[in-house]
Amino acid sequence: MIPCYSEPTEIVEMTLKACYDMDYPAHKITCWVCDDGKKEDMKNMVELVGSQNKGKTKTRYIARTKIPGVPHHAKAGNLNNCILKEGSSGQLIIILDCDMLPEPCMARTVAPFFFKKLPLRDGRERQGPADLEDGRDVQRAQFDNETGLLQTPQAFYNLDTNDLLGQSYAFFYECLMSGWDGTSCTPCCGTGVTFNRYALEKVGGFSTGSITEDFKTSLNLCANGFKCKYFLQRMTRGVSPKELNAFMVQRLRWAVGAIQIVLAGNPLFISGLHFRARWLYFFSTVGIVYIIPVVVMGCIMYGTILAGAPISFGPTSFEQYLIIGFTANVLMMLMQYLAGWRLSSRDYLRALQDNFTVFMTLIRAILIGFCGMEMGFAVTNKDVSFDLRANLHHAAPHLFVYVFSGTAMVKGVIECLSSYGLFSIPWTTNYNVSLIYFSLMWTIFIWVMVSGPPRMVLYGYLRARREARSAIQCTNGNVPALQELPSTPMNTFPPLTPELWVKPTLTYGQPPTPKTTGALSAGVASPGSDVENAVSERDDASTVVAPH
Repeated sequence: MIPCYSEPTEIVEMTLKACYDMDYPAHKITCWVCDDGKKEDMKNMVELVGSQNKGKTKTRYIARTKIPGVPHHAKAGNLNNCILKEGSSGQLIIILDCDMLPEPCMARTVAPFFFKKLPLRDGRERQGPADLEDGRDVQRAQFDNETGLLQTPQAFYNLDTNDLLGQSYAFFYECLMSGWDGTSCTPCCGTGVTFNRYALEKVGGFSTGSITEDFKTSLNLCANGFKCKYFLQRMTRGVSPKELNAFMVQRLRWAVGAIQIVLAGNPLFISGLHFRARWLYFFSTVGIVYIIPVVVMGCIMYGTILAGAPISFGPTSFEQYLIIGFTANVLMMLMQYLAGWRLSSRDYLRALQDNFTVFMTLIRAILIGFCGMEMGFAVTNKDVSFDLRANLHHAAPHLFVYVFSGTAMVKGVIECLSSYGLFSIPWTTNYNVSLIYFSLMWTIFIWVMVSGPPRMVLYGYLRARREARSAIQCTNGNVPALQELPSTPMNTFPPLTPELWVKPTLTYGQPPTPKTTGALSAGVASPGSDVENAVSERDDASTVVAPH
Protein backbone atom coordinates (compact mmCIF):
# COMPACT_ATOMS: atom_id res chain seq x y z
CA MET A 1 0.00 0.00 0.00
CA ILE A 2 1.71 3.23 -1.19
CA PRO A 3 -0.61 6.24 -0.92
CA CYS A 4 0.54 9.03 -3.20
CA TYR A 5 -0.87 12.24 -4.61
CA SER A 6 1.21 14.33 -7.00
CA GLU A 7 4.65 12.76 -6.64
CA PRO A 8 6.54 11.61 -9.76
CA THR A 9 6.00 7.97 -10.63
CA GLU A 10 9.76 7.38 -10.57
CA ILE A 11 9.91 8.11 -6.83
CA VAL A 12 6.98 5.81 -6.04
CA GLU A 13 8.53 3.11 -8.22
CA MET A 14 11.78 3.22 -6.20
CA THR A 15 9.88 2.77 -2.95
CA LEU A 16 7.77 -0.03 -4.38
CA LYS A 17 10.84 -1.95 -5.55
CA ALA A 18 12.53 -1.39 -2.18
CA CYS A 19 9.51 -2.99 -0.51
CA TYR A 20 9.91 -5.98 -2.84
CA ASP A 21 13.49 -6.39 -1.58
CA MET A 22 12.46 -6.82 2.06
CA ASP A 23 14.10 -9.81 3.72
CA TYR A 24 10.78 -11.39 4.59
CA PRO A 25 8.68 -14.16 2.97
CA ALA A 26 7.38 -12.44 -0.15
CA HIS A 27 4.00 -14.18 -0.12
CA LYS A 28 3.26 -12.65 3.29
CA ILE A 29 3.75 -9.06 2.10
CA THR A 30 1.22 -7.00 0.17
CA CYS A 31 2.16 -3.62 -1.28
CA TRP A 32 -0.78 -1.30 -1.85
CA VAL A 33 -0.52 1.80 -4.05
CA CYS A 34 -3.28 4.24 -3.05
CA ASP A 35 -3.22 6.98 -5.65
CA ASP A 36 -5.05 10.02 -4.30
CA GLY A 37 -4.23 11.87 -7.51
CA LYS A 38 -5.86 9.15 -9.63
CA LYS A 39 -3.19 9.37 -12.33
CA GLU A 40 -3.22 6.95 -15.25
CA ASP A 41 0.59 6.81 -15.50
CA MET A 42 0.79 5.80 -11.84
CA LYS A 43 -1.61 2.91 -12.45
CA ASN A 44 0.37 1.77 -15.49
CA MET A 45 3.62 1.90 -13.54
CA VAL A 46 2.23 -0.22 -10.71
CA GLU A 47 0.90 -2.84 -13.12
CA LEU A 48 4.21 -2.97 -14.98
CA VAL A 49 6.40 -3.21 -11.87
CA GLY A 50 4.05 -5.76 -10.33
CA SER A 51 4.23 -7.96 -13.41
CA GLN A 52 8.02 -7.75 -13.43
CA ASN A 53 8.04 -8.97 -9.84
CA LYS A 54 6.59 -12.26 -11.13
CA GLY A 55 3.99 -12.47 -8.39
CA LYS A 56 6.44 -12.96 -5.52
CA THR A 57 4.99 -10.02 -3.60
CA LYS A 58 1.35 -9.13 -4.08
CA THR A 59 0.76 -5.62 -5.42
CA ARG A 60 -2.53 -3.74 -5.36
CA TYR A 61 -3.51 -0.38 -6.91
CA ILE A 62 -6.50 1.62 -5.71
CA ALA A 63 -7.71 5.16 -6.36
CA ARG A 64 -10.47 6.35 -4.06
CA THR A 65 -13.39 8.39 -5.29
CA LYS A 66 -13.64 11.91 -3.87
CA ILE A 67 -17.11 13.41 -3.73
CA PRO A 68 -17.08 17.21 -4.25
CA GLY A 69 -18.03 19.10 -1.11
CA VAL A 70 -17.33 16.14 1.19
CA PRO A 71 -14.14 16.40 3.30
CA HIS A 72 -11.67 13.75 2.20
CA HIS A 73 -9.06 14.45 4.95
CA ALA A 74 -6.04 14.26 2.61
CA LYS A 75 -3.40 11.78 3.75
CA ALA A 76 -5.37 10.48 6.74
CA GLY A 77 -8.40 9.83 4.56
CA ASN A 78 -6.29 8.07 1.96
CA LEU A 79 -4.82 5.74 4.58
CA ASN A 80 -8.18 5.06 6.21
CA ASN A 81 -9.74 4.25 2.86
CA CYS A 82 -7.12 1.61 2.17
CA ILE A 83 -6.91 0.15 5.66
CA LEU A 84 -10.60 0.14 6.58
CA LYS A 85 -12.49 -0.06 3.27
CA GLU A 86 -10.42 -1.73 0.56
CA GLY A 87 -10.04 -5.18 2.09
CA SER A 88 -6.45 -5.04 3.31
CA SER A 89 -5.93 -7.52 6.14
CA GLY A 90 -2.31 -7.25 7.24
CA GLN A 91 -1.84 -7.60 10.97
CA LEU A 92 1.20 -5.31 10.89
CA ILE A 93 1.20 -2.15 8.77
CA ILE A 94 4.48 -0.43 7.94
CA ILE A 95 4.01 3.22 7.01
CA LEU A 96 6.54 4.80 4.64
CA ASP A 97 6.58 8.08 2.80
CA CYS A 98 6.68 7.48 -0.93
CA ASP A 99 10.27 8.75 -1.08
CA MET A 100 11.41 6.67 1.91
CA LEU A 101 13.37 3.54 1.00
CA PRO A 102 13.19 0.84 3.69
CA GLU A 103 16.17 -1.26 4.69
CA PRO A 104 15.83 -4.91 3.60
CA CYS A 105 15.84 -6.05 7.23
CA MET A 106 13.06 -3.68 8.33
CA ALA A 107 10.15 -6.14 8.39
CA ARG A 108 12.09 -8.77 10.35
CA THR A 109 13.41 -6.15 12.75
CA VAL A 110 10.13 -4.48 13.71
CA ALA A 111 7.97 -7.62 13.97
CA PRO A 112 9.33 -8.90 17.35
CA PHE A 113 8.34 -5.65 19.07
CA PHE A 114 4.70 -6.65 18.67
CA PHE A 115 5.13 -9.92 20.57
CA LYS A 116 5.40 -10.66 24.27
CA LYS A 117 6.86 -13.59 26.14
CA LEU A 118 4.36 -15.88 27.79
CA PRO A 119 4.44 -16.27 31.59
CA LEU A 120 6.90 -18.71 33.15
CA ARG A 121 5.87 -22.35 33.38
CA ASP A 122 6.47 -23.85 36.83
CA GLY A 123 8.79 -20.96 37.61
CA ARG A 124 11.04 -21.60 34.60
CA GLU A 125 11.43 -19.83 31.28
CA ARG A 126 10.12 -21.63 28.23
CA GLN A 127 13.18 -22.84 26.38
CA GLY A 128 11.98 -23.36 22.83
CA PRO A 129 9.37 -25.04 20.65
CA ALA A 130 9.28 -28.04 23.00
CA ASP A 131 9.07 -28.18 26.77
CA LEU A 132 12.17 -29.71 28.38
CA GLU A 133 10.25 -31.97 30.77
CA ASP A 134 7.46 -33.63 28.80
CA GLY A 135 8.40 -32.73 25.23
CA ARG A 136 5.06 -31.12 24.45
CA ASP A 137 5.08 -28.25 22.00
CA VAL A 138 4.58 -24.92 23.72
CA GLN A 139 4.24 -21.42 22.37
CA ARG A 140 6.95 -19.19 23.76
CA ALA A 141 5.59 -15.83 22.55
CA GLN A 142 2.28 -14.46 21.38
CA PHE A 143 1.10 -11.35 19.56
CA ASP A 144 0.77 -8.36 21.87
CA ASN A 145 -2.39 -6.44 21.07
CA GLU A 146 -1.46 -3.85 23.70
CA THR A 147 1.30 -2.49 21.43
CA GLY A 148 -0.13 0.13 19.11
CA LEU A 149 2.88 1.28 17.11
CA LEU A 150 6.65 1.16 16.79
CA GLN A 151 8.43 4.28 15.52
CA THR A 152 11.94 4.26 14.02
CA PRO A 153 14.13 7.28 13.14
CA GLN A 154 14.42 8.74 9.67
CA ALA A 155 17.57 9.25 7.62
CA PHE A 156 18.07 11.32 4.47
CA TYR A 157 20.54 10.65 1.70
CA ASN A 158 20.50 14.13 0.12
CA LEU A 159 21.64 16.20 3.10
CA ASP A 160 24.69 18.42 2.72
CA THR A 161 27.59 17.87 5.05
CA ASN A 162 26.86 21.07 7.00
CA ASP A 163 23.09 20.41 7.24
CA LEU A 164 22.44 24.12 7.78
CA LEU A 165 18.75 23.65 8.61
CA GLY A 166 19.29 20.71 10.97
CA GLN A 167 17.13 18.32 8.95
CA SER A 168 18.83 15.24 10.35
CA TYR A 169 16.99 16.01 13.63
CA ALA A 170 19.64 14.07 15.53
CA PHE A 171 18.75 15.55 18.93
CA PHE A 172 15.07 14.75 18.41
CA TYR A 173 15.56 11.15 17.30
CA GLU A 174 18.44 10.21 19.59
CA CYS A 175 17.58 12.05 22.80
CA LEU A 176 13.98 13.23 22.92
CA MET A 177 12.37 10.18 21.35
CA SER A 178 14.37 7.86 23.60
CA GLY A 179 12.92 9.71 26.57
CA TRP A 180 9.42 9.39 25.15
CA ASP A 181 9.97 5.66 24.81
CA GLY A 182 10.50 5.41 28.55
CA THR A 183 6.85 6.38 29.02
CA SER A 184 5.52 4.05 26.26
CA CYS A 185 3.83 7.01 24.56
CA THR A 186 6.16 7.66 21.61
CA PRO A 187 4.60 9.99 19.03
CA CYS A 188 4.20 8.90 15.43
CA CYS A 189 6.36 10.79 12.93
CA GLY A 190 4.41 9.75 9.84
CA THR A 191 6.97 7.46 8.23
CA GLY A 192 9.20 4.61 9.32
CA VAL A 193 6.45 3.54 11.71
CA THR A 194 4.73 0.17 12.11
CA PHE A 195 1.12 -0.03 13.31
CA ASN A 196 -0.89 -2.83 14.85
CA ARG A 197 -4.05 -3.18 12.75
CA TYR A 198 -6.11 -4.13 15.80
CA ALA A 199 -5.09 -0.91 17.56
CA LEU A 200 -5.81 1.26 14.53
CA GLU A 201 -9.26 -0.24 14.07
CA LYS A 202 -9.96 0.19 17.77
CA VAL A 203 -9.42 3.98 17.55
CA GLY A 204 -11.23 4.31 14.23
CA GLY A 205 -8.18 4.56 11.98
CA PHE A 206 -5.99 7.60 11.47
CA SER A 207 -7.21 10.72 13.20
CA THR A 208 -8.68 13.57 11.19
CA GLY A 209 -9.19 17.21 12.09
CA SER A 210 -5.48 18.02 12.03
CA ILE A 211 -3.00 18.29 9.17
CA THR A 212 -0.53 16.36 11.34
CA GLU A 213 -2.64 13.22 11.50
CA ASP A 214 0.32 11.06 12.53
CA PHE A 215 0.93 12.87 15.82
CA LYS A 216 -2.77 12.96 16.69
CA THR A 217 -3.16 9.25 15.92
CA SER A 218 -0.43 8.31 18.39
CA LEU A 219 -2.10 10.54 20.99
CA ASN A 220 -5.38 8.67 20.49
CA LEU A 221 -3.64 5.30 20.74
CA CYS A 222 -2.06 6.26 24.07
CA ALA A 223 -5.37 7.61 25.36
CA ASN A 224 -6.97 4.24 24.55
CA GLY A 225 -4.40 2.30 26.54
CA PHE A 226 -2.07 1.15 23.75
CA LYS A 227 1.70 1.23 24.10
CA CYS A 228 3.66 3.28 21.57
CA LYS A 229 7.27 2.12 21.33
CA TYR A 230 10.48 3.45 19.80
CA PHE A 231 13.54 1.70 18.41
CA LEU A 232 16.67 3.78 17.87
CA GLN A 233 17.88 2.34 14.59
CA ARG A 234 17.36 4.02 11.26
CA MET A 235 15.37 1.70 9.02
CA THR A 236 14.47 4.14 6.22
CA ARG A 237 16.26 6.73 4.15
CA GLY A 238 14.60 9.34 2.02
CA VAL A 239 14.71 12.83 0.54
CA SER A 240 14.59 16.01 2.61
CA PRO A 241 13.58 19.46 1.29
CA LYS A 242 16.56 20.86 -0.57
CA GLU A 243 15.47 24.49 -0.60
CA LEU A 244 14.59 26.88 2.23
CA ASN A 245 11.15 27.59 0.79
CA ALA A 246 10.04 23.94 0.89
CA PHE A 247 11.56 23.48 4.35
CA MET A 248 9.61 26.42 5.80
CA VAL A 249 6.35 25.24 4.24
CA GLN A 250 6.86 21.82 5.82
CA ARG A 251 7.62 23.28 9.26
CA LEU A 252 4.60 25.59 9.01
CA ARG A 253 2.36 22.57 8.46
CA TRP A 254 3.87 20.78 11.46
CA ALA A 255 3.42 23.81 13.72
CA VAL A 256 -0.15 24.52 12.63
CA GLY A 257 -1.01 20.86 13.13
CA ALA A 258 0.33 20.97 16.69
CA ILE A 259 -1.83 23.98 17.50
CA GLN A 260 -4.89 22.32 15.95
CA ILE A 261 -4.37 19.32 18.20
CA VAL A 262 -4.18 21.33 21.42
CA LEU A 263 -7.20 23.44 20.44
CA ALA A 264 -9.28 20.39 19.55
CA GLY A 265 -8.52 18.69 22.85
CA ASN A 266 -5.93 19.72 25.41
CA PRO A 267 -3.75 16.67 26.19
CA LEU A 268 -3.79 17.68 29.86
CA PHE A 269 -7.50 16.86 30.05
CA ILE A 270 -7.74 13.82 27.77
CA SER A 271 -8.87 10.78 29.73
CA GLY A 272 -6.80 7.64 29.50
CA LEU A 273 -3.38 9.29 29.43
CA HIS A 274 -1.05 8.82 32.36
CA PHE A 275 0.56 11.83 34.04
CA ARG A 276 3.85 11.86 32.12
CA ALA A 277 2.15 11.36 28.76
CA ARG A 278 -0.19 14.29 29.43
CA TRP A 279 2.69 16.69 30.00
CA LEU A 280 4.85 15.37 27.17
CA TYR A 281 2.09 15.76 24.60
CA PHE A 282 1.05 19.13 26.03
CA PHE A 283 4.51 20.69 25.92
CA SER A 284 5.24 19.23 22.49
CA THR A 285 2.17 21.01 21.10
CA VAL A 286 2.44 24.38 22.89
CA GLY A 287 6.24 24.52 22.97
CA ILE A 288 6.31 26.65 19.84
CA VAL A 289 4.86 29.56 21.86
CA TYR A 290 8.28 29.77 23.56
CA ILE A 291 9.55 31.77 20.60
CA ILE A 292 7.26 34.74 21.42
CA PRO A 293 9.00 35.95 24.64
CA VAL A 294 12.38 35.51 22.95
CA VAL A 295 11.36 37.75 20.05
CA VAL A 296 9.69 40.28 22.37
CA MET A 297 12.76 40.49 24.60
CA GLY A 298 15.02 41.07 21.60
CA CYS A 299 12.77 43.81 20.22
CA ILE A 300 12.61 45.58 23.59
CA MET A 301 16.36 45.31 24.11
CA TYR A 302 17.40 46.73 20.75
CA GLY A 303 14.52 49.21 20.70
CA THR A 304 15.74 50.57 24.03
CA ILE A 305 19.24 51.09 22.65
CA LEU A 306 18.06 52.76 19.44
CA ALA A 307 15.54 54.99 21.25
CA GLY A 308 18.09 56.04 23.84
CA ALA A 309 15.56 55.84 26.68
CA PRO A 310 15.35 53.14 29.34
CA ILE A 311 12.27 50.99 29.74
CA SER A 312 11.09 50.46 33.30
CA PHE A 313 8.94 47.60 34.56
CA GLY A 314 7.97 48.97 37.94
CA PRO A 315 10.66 48.67 40.61
CA THR A 316 12.69 46.26 38.44
CA SER A 317 14.93 47.58 35.66
CA PHE A 318 15.04 46.03 32.22
CA GLU A 319 18.68 45.07 32.74
CA GLN A 320 17.61 42.71 35.52
CA TYR A 321 15.06 41.04 33.23
CA LEU A 322 17.78 40.74 30.61
CA ILE A 323 20.16 39.06 33.05
CA ILE A 324 17.45 36.62 34.15
CA GLY A 325 16.58 35.77 30.56
CA PHE A 326 20.21 35.29 29.57
CA THR A 327 20.86 33.06 32.60
CA ALA A 328 17.76 30.97 31.86
CA ASN A 329 18.91 30.40 28.28
CA VAL A 330 22.39 29.38 29.43
CA LEU A 331 20.86 26.84 31.83
CA MET A 332 18.60 25.54 29.06
CA MET A 333 21.58 25.07 26.73
CA LEU A 334 23.47 23.29 29.52
CA MET A 335 20.60 20.86 30.11
CA GLN A 336 20.30 20.28 26.37
CA TYR A 337 24.01 19.55 26.18
CA LEU A 338 23.80 17.04 29.04
CA ALA A 339 20.87 15.31 27.33
CA GLY A 340 22.69 15.17 23.99
CA TRP A 341 26.21 14.39 25.17
CA ARG A 342 26.48 11.67 22.49
CA LEU A 343 25.83 14.11 19.66
CA SER A 344 28.46 15.77 17.54
CA SER A 345 29.08 19.49 18.05
CA ARG A 346 27.34 20.20 14.73
CA ASP A 347 24.18 18.29 15.67
CA TYR A 348 24.11 19.99 19.08
CA LEU A 349 24.40 23.42 17.46
CA ARG A 350 21.63 22.63 14.98
CA ALA A 351 19.37 21.59 17.87
CA LEU A 352 19.94 24.98 19.52
CA GLN A 353 19.30 26.81 16.26
CA ASP A 354 16.06 25.01 15.44
CA ASN A 355 13.46 27.41 16.86
CA PHE A 356 15.48 30.46 15.79
CA THR A 357 15.70 29.10 12.25
CA VAL A 358 11.91 28.95 11.95
CA PHE A 359 10.97 31.74 14.37
CA MET A 360 8.89 33.71 11.86
CA THR A 361 7.27 30.50 10.59
CA LEU A 362 6.29 29.64 14.17
CA ILE A 363 4.79 33.09 14.70
CA ARG A 364 2.83 32.71 11.49
CA ALA A 365 1.64 29.26 12.62
CA ILE A 366 0.45 30.71 15.94
CA LEU A 367 -1.58 33.35 14.10
CA ILE A 368 -3.06 30.78 11.70
CA GLY A 369 -3.86 28.28 14.46
CA PHE A 370 -5.35 30.58 17.08
CA CYS A 371 -7.22 32.72 14.56
CA GLY A 372 -8.94 29.64 13.16
CA MET A 373 -7.58 30.10 9.63
CA GLU A 374 -7.78 27.08 7.34
CA MET A 375 -4.60 25.46 6.06
CA GLY A 376 -4.96 22.51 3.74
CA PHE A 377 -2.60 19.57 3.50
CA ALA A 378 0.13 20.03 0.87
CA VAL A 379 2.76 17.58 -0.30
CA THR A 380 6.23 18.84 0.62
CA ASN A 381 8.05 19.95 -2.52
CA LYS A 382 11.46 18.28 -2.61
CA ASP A 383 12.49 19.45 -6.06
CA VAL A 384 16.03 20.79 -6.27
CA SER A 385 15.15 23.77 -8.50
CA PHE A 386 16.14 27.08 -6.90
CA ASP A 387 13.70 29.98 -6.62
CA LEU A 388 15.62 33.03 -5.38
CA ARG A 389 12.57 35.20 -4.67
CA ALA A 390 10.72 32.50 -2.69
CA ASN A 391 13.81 31.64 -0.66
CA LEU A 392 14.64 35.28 0.08
CA HIS A 393 11.06 35.73 1.29
CA HIS A 394 11.72 33.23 4.09
CA ALA A 395 15.25 34.49 4.83
CA ALA A 396 14.20 38.17 5.00
CA PRO A 397 13.26 38.10 8.74
CA HIS A 398 16.68 36.66 9.59
CA LEU A 399 18.43 39.31 7.50
CA PHE A 400 16.34 41.97 9.27
CA VAL A 401 17.56 40.59 12.62
CA TYR A 402 21.15 41.13 11.46
CA VAL A 403 20.46 44.70 10.33
CA PHE A 404 18.31 45.67 13.33
CA SER A 405 20.59 44.21 15.99
CA GLY A 406 23.76 45.32 14.19
CA THR A 407 22.56 48.92 13.97
CA ALA A 408 21.59 48.93 17.65
CA MET A 409 24.93 47.48 18.71
CA VAL A 410 26.96 49.97 16.64
CA LYS A 411 25.07 52.80 18.32
CA GLY A 412 25.50 51.15 21.71
CA VAL A 413 29.25 50.60 21.32
CA ILE A 414 29.74 54.22 20.25
CA GLU A 415 27.91 55.39 23.36
CA CYS A 416 29.96 53.04 25.55
CA LEU A 417 33.20 54.46 24.18
CA SER A 418 31.94 58.01 24.65
CA SER A 419 31.10 57.24 28.28
CA TYR A 420 34.83 56.67 28.88
CA GLY A 421 35.64 60.08 27.43
CA LEU A 422 37.25 58.82 24.22
CA PHE A 423 35.11 61.22 22.15
CA SER A 424 31.87 63.13 22.45
CA ILE A 425 28.54 62.46 20.78
CA PRO A 426 25.80 64.98 19.93
CA TRP A 427 23.15 63.11 21.96
CA THR A 428 22.88 61.97 25.54
CA THR A 429 22.22 58.50 26.90
CA ASN A 430 19.84 57.82 29.75
CA TYR A 431 20.41 54.11 30.32
CA ASN A 432 22.97 51.98 32.09
CA VAL A 433 26.06 51.01 30.12
CA SER A 434 25.72 47.44 31.47
CA LEU A 435 22.75 47.06 29.13
CA ILE A 436 25.15 47.39 26.20
CA TYR A 437 27.41 44.63 27.52
CA PHE A 438 24.59 42.14 27.92
CA SER A 439 23.09 43.21 24.60
CA LEU A 440 26.42 42.54 22.91
CA MET A 441 26.47 38.98 24.29
CA TRP A 442 22.86 38.49 23.20
CA THR A 443 23.71 39.78 19.73
CA ILE A 444 26.57 37.32 19.23
CA PHE A 445 24.30 34.51 20.42
CA ILE A 446 21.39 35.51 18.17
CA TRP A 447 23.59 36.01 15.10
CA VAL A 448 24.82 32.44 15.42
CA MET A 449 21.30 31.12 16.01
CA VAL A 450 19.74 32.74 12.91
CA SER A 451 22.63 32.12 10.52
CA GLY A 452 21.16 29.00 8.88
CA PRO A 453 18.54 30.41 6.44
CA PRO A 454 20.73 33.23 5.01
CA ARG A 455 23.58 30.80 4.43
CA MET A 456 21.14 28.33 2.87
CA VAL A 457 19.95 30.96 0.38
CA LEU A 458 23.52 32.02 -0.44
CA TYR A 459 24.70 28.46 -1.04
CA GLY A 460 21.59 27.68 -3.07
CA TYR A 461 22.14 30.73 -5.25
CA LEU A 462 25.79 29.86 -5.86
CA ARG A 463 24.87 26.26 -6.63
CA ALA A 464 22.19 27.36 -9.10
CA ARG A 465 24.67 29.62 -10.90
CA ARG A 466 27.25 26.84 -11.02
CA GLU A 467 24.71 24.41 -12.47
CA ALA A 468 23.61 27.00 -15.02
CA ARG A 469 27.20 27.49 -16.18
CA SER A 470 27.64 23.72 -16.39
CA ALA A 471 24.52 23.45 -18.54
CA ILE A 472 25.86 26.12 -20.91
CA GLN A 473 29.17 24.28 -21.18
CA CYS A 474 27.33 21.05 -22.01
CA THR A 475 25.44 22.72 -24.86
CA ASN A 476 28.76 23.97 -26.27
CA GLY A 477 30.07 20.44 -26.59
CA ASN A 478 32.18 20.31 -23.45
CA VAL A 479 32.30 17.40 -21.02
CA PRO A 480 28.99 17.18 -19.10
CA ALA A 481 29.11 18.02 -15.42
CA LEU A 482 28.74 15.15 -12.96
CA GLN A 483 25.46 14.84 -11.12
CA GLU A 484 25.50 15.74 -7.45
CA LEU A 485 25.92 12.65 -5.29
CA PRO A 486 24.53 12.21 -1.78
CA SER A 487 27.08 13.55 0.68
CA THR A 488 25.85 11.60 3.70
CA PRO A 489 23.81 8.54 2.62
CA MET A 490 22.80 7.52 6.14
CA ASN A 491 23.92 10.69 7.91
CA THR A 492 26.15 9.69 10.84
CA PHE A 493 24.56 6.31 11.45
CA PRO A 494 26.24 3.08 10.32
CA PRO A 495 24.38 0.59 8.12
CA LEU A 496 22.51 -2.17 9.88
CA THR A 497 24.71 -5.27 10.01
CA PRO A 498 24.26 -8.65 11.72
CA GLU A 499 26.98 -7.73 14.20
CA LEU A 500 24.78 -4.99 15.64
CA TRP A 501 22.21 -7.59 16.63
CA VAL A 502 24.64 -9.77 18.56
CA LYS A 503 25.37 -7.11 21.15
CA PRO A 504 23.10 -4.15 20.41
CA THR A 505 24.42 -0.87 21.76
CA LEU A 506 21.18 1.12 21.50
CA THR A 507 18.21 -0.97 22.58
CA TYR A 508 15.56 1.54 23.59
CA GLY A 509 12.26 -0.30 23.55
CA GLN A 510 13.81 -3.58 22.35
CA PRO A 511 11.79 -6.62 23.42
CA PRO A 512 13.38 -9.06 25.85
CA THR A 513 15.80 -11.52 24.29
CA PRO A 514 15.91 -15.12 25.55
CA LYS A 515 19.19 -16.49 26.80
CA THR A 516 19.08 -19.48 24.48
CA THR A 517 19.45 -19.29 20.72
CA GLY A 518 15.76 -19.77 20.01
CA ALA A 519 13.39 -18.24 17.51
CA LEU A 520 13.51 -14.74 19.02
CA SER A 521 17.29 -14.62 19.36
CA ALA A 522 18.69 -11.07 19.27
CA GLY A 523 15.30 -9.54 18.57
CA VAL A 524 14.97 -10.83 14.99
CA ALA A 525 12.38 -13.33 13.80
CA SER A 526 14.11 -16.25 12.10
CA PRO A 527 12.48 -18.18 9.24
CA GLY A 528 10.05 -20.77 10.59
CA SER A 529 10.17 -19.33 14.11
CA ASP A 530 7.21 -19.00 16.49
CA VAL A 531 7.14 -15.27 15.85
CA GLU A 532 6.99 -15.68 12.09
CA ASN A 533 4.39 -18.43 12.33
CA ALA A 534 2.26 -16.32 14.66
CA VAL A 535 2.42 -13.36 12.28
CA SER A 536 1.57 -15.57 9.33
CA GLU A 537 -1.58 -17.09 10.83
CA ARG A 538 -3.40 -14.93 8.35
CA ASP A 539 -2.65 -15.19 4.65
CA ASP A 540 -1.95 -11.49 4.31
CA ALA A 541 0.11 -11.04 7.46
CA SER A 542 2.29 -8.02 6.88
CA THR A 543 1.12 -5.04 4.94
CA VAL A 544 3.58 -2.43 3.73
CA VAL A 545 2.12 1.04 3.65
CA ALA A 546 3.89 4.09 2.24
CA PRO A 547 1.91 7.34 2.46
CA HIS A 548 2.94 10.51 0.72
